Parts: sequence; structure tokens; C-alpha cells
Amino acid sequence: MNPSTDTQARTRITAAICAYNAAHYLADVIDSVMAQTLPRDTYKVLVVDNNSTDETPNVLRELKERFGDRLHVVCETQQGLSHARNRALAEAAAPLVSFLDADAVAEECWLESMADAFDEHPRAGVVGGRIEVLWDAPKPRWWDDRLDEAMGRFSPGDEQTQLRYPRFPYGGNFAVRTAASDEVGGFLPHLGRRGTGMLAGEEGELCLRMEQHGWEIHYTPAALVHHRATAERLTRRFILRRAFNHGRSQYLMEVRHGFESGLYLSRGRVLSNLLANLIRVNWNLPYLKFICFRIGYHYQRTLSARPQPSRPCPGAA
Repeated sequence: MNPSTDTQARTRITAAICAYNAAHYLADVIDSVMAQTLPRDTYKVLVVDNNSTDETPNVLRELKERFGDRLHVVCETQQGLSHARNRALAEAAAPLVSFLDADAVAEECWLESMADAFDEHPRAGVVGGRIEVLWDAPKPRWWDDRLDEAMGRFSPGDEQTQLRYPRFPYGGNFAVRTAASDEVGGFLPHLGRRGTGMLAGEEGELCLRMEQHGWEIHYTPAALVHHRATAERLTRRFILRRAFNHGRSQYLMEVRHGFESGLYLSRGRVLSNLLANLIRVNWNLPYLKFICFRIGYHYQRTLSARPQPSRPCPGAA
């Protein structure tokens, strides 16, 4: 066995960080991944730069000089988080790939807990971990703890459990068995963040495909990361815009699999809901977030149903 093959055989898991304009956060997230409890030769750290226009490339060069061969950096020129994640799956020299957002920080046992969960569940195609909020800015006075989910919080319990549709792990702390992704395919490019766009749902759609092919989805609370809540996200506009686009993403995922969950609200139902809550003076943000999600679902359903304009054949007179 040559040295490169031997190294690949020992690599238990790859930590993948997909970065777009994340210069301010990269040092923290990479430091946290470099300090894992797993032996150094059993995991790799991979950063996929997705066409960043800020100082991300310069920061990555500095970190590469600092960590050397422990840090592998590639650039994915196709814009979009799904493209970056698929590039990570293609580059990974390990049977497991654990994704971490660039604006997050991992606990020391994150990777070990992920790898152990896969070992414990041989049919696990995906394992998700617990996500708590790291408050980079003070909570606004109007904040409601039910909005923590909009900052990435995912904590369905203190015990390992198998998850099933519609409850799947969040992409901010999400690991994939590459044999499973090779079987079912990777992330769908038309879902997921793209630049400043806010479509999502690519990890949920992948989980749904995994289930349909007989793979299991598991949750392990021991694989803990902390996701940043920054000042620019702690706004009503961000929360409602995110909910609207998550509603759009939900519809796109469902139509891809040939079903509708009935989450949409017609215009009449939207107006009646808003009027009823106006009368009760119940304009709390969690409720408005719920309404925006359903409006987004209805918007995408309507948009997808519109006939596409026909295009003339090339060379037609």
C-alpha cells in the first residue's frame, strides 16, 4: 500500500466548511475544527471557497500557511451552497463528510460524536447534530425564544434518535455517508443558498431521497456546534424574508418528489388569518413568520404553475 492510500484508509471523516464571503469567521471555525478530540491523522479539514468577493481568499491563504497539509482549500466556481457541498463530497478522502457552516464554532467532540453515530448505525446515510445559538449581538427587546430557530438552533432532544420526514437535521451541522450520497446523488443545485439568495431545503431534500432508498437519518446531541446570531440577522426583515424563502423551498422540495403537503394558504385564507389576528391584536413575530412561510409556499406554487413562455427554435425566421 503506498503512503497516500494508507493515509486515505486511516481518514475516518472529513470536516467540510463551505464559505462565501466569510472572512470574519473563518479563523474561529477552523480553529475549532483543528482542536477536535479525534487523532489528527483520522480526519481532514476541507474548505470550499464559493467565489467569495471579500477577504476570504486572503484569510484562507494565511490559515493554509499556519496549518499546512492539515487544511485543504479548493475553489468552487459554480455559485451556490449545493454546488459547494457537492464539491466537498467529491473532494473528500473519507467515507464520512461532516458539514459545518463558516459562521459556526464546533465543540471539541463534534467530529468524534458524528463518526461514532455512523459506526453505531450502519444504515445511517445522514447524521445531524445539535445546534445552539452563539449570540454575537444582544437580543432585541422584541425577541421571542421561539425565533431561535431562525438563527439556526436545532435541538430536538437530549437522546440519540432516528429522524423521519418532515423533521430532518439542519444543514449547519449535518454529516453524510459518502456511499449513501453516491447511491442517491448529491445536493440539488436549484435548492440551497446562492450568493445572497435565501432558498434552502437542499439537505432536507437529500434526506428524503435517502429515506426513499432505505437509508436512515439520525440525530446525535453530542455532536454540538454553536451558530452565530449576528446583528444583521437579528431583524424582523431577515426573519420574515427567511421564512418566505423557506416556504418557497418547501414547495420546490415537495414538487420534486411528486406530492403537496397542503401548507399553502390561498389569498383568502391569508387575509382571513391576518384579519382575525388584527382583531385579537396578536401581531407576534412567530405568528407572522408562520404566515410568511405559508405565503412563500403559495407564491412558489403559483409561480411554478404558470406556463413558461415558448421560445423560437434557433434559426427560425
